Amino acid sequence: MQTTKYYDTLTQKIGGKFKYKGDYKLINQPKYPQLDVDMSNAINADTTINELIDAYEERYGLIELDKCDIQTPSNLSEYSCDKISEEIGARFKDEFMEDFRNKNLAAEINSSRHDKILVIYGKNHLDDLRNYLTTK
Repeated sequence: MQTTKYYDTLTQKIGGKFKYKGDYKLINQPKYPQLDVDMSNAINADTTINELIDAYEERYGLIELDKCDIQTPSNLSEYSCDKISEEIGARFKDEFMEDFRNKNLAAEINSSRHDKILVIYGKNHLDDLRNYLTTK
């Protein structure tokens, strides 16, 4: 069964690529019509991968790709080049995949002119996100 969902409860793959053990309590994101939300004002407030990379390189310097990285298509489900160190991977996850994205989303919410905002976001982000939100 082909899916375009971020997380597929049938195949236990995230993003259609990454298999996981299935012991997480994840659910598929509902389709927008199911949420009964006016999508005419909707925005995607998440950061792009390019924004994450730019922010990382601004703080830590250019990411150097080797020949294998350059020759490997970005849409492969399996990556066979040398992996980055666990320390760098953890730093990127903590500082950019989580903290940078949380700050970005909080800034979007804080600057919004709307009284009602629907945010579809992972549960593990909520505590940190709350820390960056201001009261109007």
